[in-house]
Amino acid sequence: WLASNIAQVGVLEPIQVQPLNSGKYRILAGHRRTEAARRANLATIPARILQVDDNMATAIFNATNLGQRAHLLPSEKAFAYVSLEKALAEENSSRATAAIAELTGDNKRMIQRYKRLLELHPDLLHWVDTEQIPMRAGEYISFMDPDSQLALVNVLSGMDVARIDLKQAERLREARRPGVRLTKQEIKDILWPKKTVKPEKPKSYKISADHIGKYFKAETKPEEIEQTICKALEYYQAYIGDTE
Repeated sequence: WLASNIAQVGVLEPIQVQPLNSGKYRILAGHRRTEAARRANLATIPARILQVDDNMATAIFNATNLGQRAHLLPSEKAFAYVSLEKALAEENSSRATAAIAELTGDNKRMIQRYKRLLELHPDLLHWVDTEQIPMRAGEYISFMDPDSQLALVNVLSGMDVARIDLKQAERLREARRPGVRLTKQEIKDILWPKKTVKPEKPKSYKISADHIGKYFKAETKPEEIEQTICKALEYYQAYIGDTE
């Protein structure tokens, strides 16, 4: 499909290459476009020449090929972003995240979320990789201090399956306090809050006016009727008690 498309409209996005001492070029991004151009019988392809060292070239290659792997783990993606960021920093880039987004085509906010995962305790990061903790939940948990994260690991390790959903992770993030470690019990209370039991409303009873109307005058007030009925029930209860 790509070869057919290139044959019709050409290569719209230049590939990225690194010049070599031999006079040739190393492709850093655009292997699929280059192969498709060959199949479309093109003799040349537009390219952007990057003057970078080998470390930077490797970082760019890794980052721009992140999308080629269908089952890339969140931690692998996070490490790749950080590796590229370090390489860009060496090139005196003041807009590292924006530069990564330009190279990879990934959203800047998403890049920042993946990088936050590297602030997680190794066990928590493993649970993100195994999808026991959603990636966004892992981002929220990453804002907890290391001691609180360790306490969370101890809590989850005692469960059959270590699992946290997004709402639980959000509550953990909101509960964090600067310089204060959350205890295991506090974490349990946050993850599984006790349900408050609402007091039952007093029962109410209705009596048809047809049934009691004959016992009262028309002008009798409702509160007087209620008092009379209650008094009658007290006498009735006392009578039942005497006969038992």
